[in-house]
Amino acid sequence: MGLFGPDGGISDENEGFRGPFDGRGAGMRAGRRGCRNPCGGGGIQSVSAAEITPWSNGDSVYVGGVALTSTGGALVYATTDDSGNVITKGASADNYNIKWDGSTLTLKDAYITKGVSTPDYSSPVEGAAIGVFSTIGNAELTIQLAGSNTVDASKASKGVHVYSSSGTATLNITGSGSLNASGFQSGIRVESNNGDATLTIQNADVTATSAYGDGVRVLADADKSASLTVNGGSLTASGSTGILYDSSGNGSAPNTVNLTISNSALVDARNGGIGAGRIPNLQPVPPSGIGIVFDGDE
Repeated sequence: MGLFGPDGGISDENEGFRGPFDGRGAGMRAGRRGCRNPCGGGGIQSVSAAEITPWSNGDSVYVGGVALTSTGGALVYATTDDSGNVITKGASADNYNIKWDGSTLTLKDAYITKGVSTPDYSSPVEGAAIGVFSTIGNAELTIQLAGSNTVDASKASKGVHVYSSSGTATLNITGSGSLNASGFQSGIRVESNNGDATLTIQNADVTATSAYGDGVRVLADADKSASLTVNGGSLTASGSTGILYDSSGNGSAPNTVNLTISNSALVDARNGGIGAGRIPNLQPVPPSGIGIVFDGDE
């Protein structure tokens, strides 16, 4: 544990690509944020269709096995039930647990348990309870939290997954609420095959857990940067590694790894620790900023 001032993975092949995929469109590709079948406006479609083709336009996020699509900032609403299903029928501005505007996903006392499921396991965010991807550019997602939210993919693969094969991958989590994200492989994963990967938590309370994988996993190209910033609020991460920085697919550390804490934030990775590269020879990731960090050595 440390109260500190100015500074002083294990990796496997991308589990998302278990079906045919070559990055050029054989199997799956997407627009700015991966979605499926051409869309001409705000709409909702199931993820589990026999074939996945590019969106021609629109912005989509996959939530609980449902694709929420917004074009031009049109708002899309959904509710969740006690079994963790995402339901669009009857949802409105006065009745929702999930709201999507094309860039920001608002969760308000949401309970989500289903993941993306395709017949040939070809989705880059296969098994994710919340997923955004791009195979031709940057993948970005902001999650706004209100109330208490649970994303439980412990029987799937990842709680939250942001993936880009050719650009940067960025996940921002903010708001006054809380998020408990769990997954078989990762609670939260931010992954770029050819660019930087960035996870930022601002003033929110986030818990990320995995029974067999990593609580939080930030994967970047070997020559790029993998960054985690916690500005206020807290992050509790537990798993085989609590917080793992990795170079996508090869088990080495990215060129630059950063853990930045500010505004008296708390990072607790006592169950699994913090490291970069491959287990058991993880490199340490010294934090910078002002806050409290438990790195598993206590």
